[in-house]
Amino acid sequence: MITFDVTAEVGISLPEMNQIMIEVEEIIVEEVPEMTNLYLNFGAGEGFASMVGGSNNTASVFISLLSKDERERSQFDIEDDLREKLSKIPGIELAFQGGGGFMLEGDLSVKIFGQDLNEIKQLSTEIRKIMEDVPGLVDINYSYTQPKPEYRVFIDRERASALGLSVPQIANTINTAIQGSIVSLYRERGEEYNVTVRFDRDYRQNKEDILQILVPTATGKQIPLSNLVTVGVYDGPTEINREDQTRVVSVNASTSGRDLQSIRVDLERQLKAVPFPPDVRYEIGGTAEEQQESFMYLGIAILVSIVLVYMVMASQFESLLDPFIILFTIPLAFIGVIGALLITGTTIGVTVLIGGMLLVGIVVNNGIVLIDYINQLLNKTDMKLYEAIVVGAKTRLRPVLMTAMTTILSMIPLALKLGSGAEIWAPMARAVIGGLIVSTFLTLYFVPVIFSF
Repeated sequence: MITFDVTAEVGISLPEMNQIMIEVEEIIVEEVPEMTNLYLNFGAGEGFASMVGGSNNTASVFISLLSKDERERSQFDIEDDLREKLSKIPGIELAFQGGGGFMLEGDLSVKIFGQDLNEIKQLSTEIRKIMEDVPGLVDINYSYTQPKPEYRVFIDRERASALGLSVPQIANTINTAIQGSIVSLYRERGEEYNVTVRFDRDYRQNKEDILQILVPTATGKQIPLSNLVTVGVYDGPTEINREDQTRVVSVNASTSGRDLQSIRVDLERQLKAVPFPPDVRYEIGGTAEEQQESFMYLGIAILVSIVLVYMVMASQFESLLDPFIILFTIPLAFIGVIGALLITGTTIGVTVLIGGMLLVGIVVNNGIVLIDYINQLLNKTDMKLYEAIVVGAKTRLRPVLMTAMTTILSMIPLALKLGSGAEIWAPMARAVIGGLIVSTFLTLYFVPVIFSF
């Protein structure tokens, strides 16, 4: 599925937003023949839906697509085409969310921390310009929303008191006229419906309409609000974002056409040239931050797996040297991994590292089979070292090739991205295939040489 958000100008009315979403819907229907379902949602919700926020100027779009084997374009190709068409609608910003999921941040997010909101907003504008020049970054937007214009009513308490009017009475009159008040219940066939009273839309449009509202006094007279209040136009904040007890503004972006890691490297190089004040700092967040953490933890996991494999082999061989020789097959495997990624044009990601962790346990098998048999020949026969190595390598050639080929052949469908969802795990399969092919052939030459020394 494809998920994205549409943000219009703050203060837009619900009917105006409706017209924008009608235009969005028409473009989607025309440009995405692969669509099976389309759901658009905007405005503030009711009941439980009101707990997740929502406003007149924000909308969410969900598009379900046909199965991969029933369409020619990938999800990302469709997103790129939609982004191009929808960006022509004036006054809106788009934020694609990469295949579902309610992400608060994009693929890459630059978080700016500081106490002075105006200062970090100014820096966010400069950083956005930098991000717009980085190839591969799209859907660039801010985490903060523009202030919402609002009318503030200031009551002249002395004049109101002289006319016998209280502040709550004036406030309730304004609330009833503009927002509406429930005055009764309508019952029909066991169902109850609220009856709400308020002014017609034509009489609650602007400041002058507010000043013409009549407030009834205790004597029965009606006093216009223009005699009791003053009305001013102000900017009201819609939200205040803090992280680690510090004001934060994020510049978020999605990626298209380039891998996340190379984009991050380019962006960090340019951010180093930005003069940040002493009390302001920045962090890279979003999926890029999660990727860095995943790389770190998987790197630790690979090191731990190497240590555990060595400990198991040392206990089985009852030797500290033989397992160390076998471990030389692991760097040989990673030569194959890099070669396979270069040949297939695959970027290093989390699934590639998972494949590397698998290889730690797989590639040592060939070395174990080979070294164990050579040791048997040396202990049970009168063969010299060189002869035992040659005979052992020849004898174990077939078992080594059989175990390697079964794993390689079983990974080929996944490496070719056959079947739905195979795109996620194809890099892992390619890494395993490349590492296993190279390590298998080099093991037959490299390990015996190391063993002889």
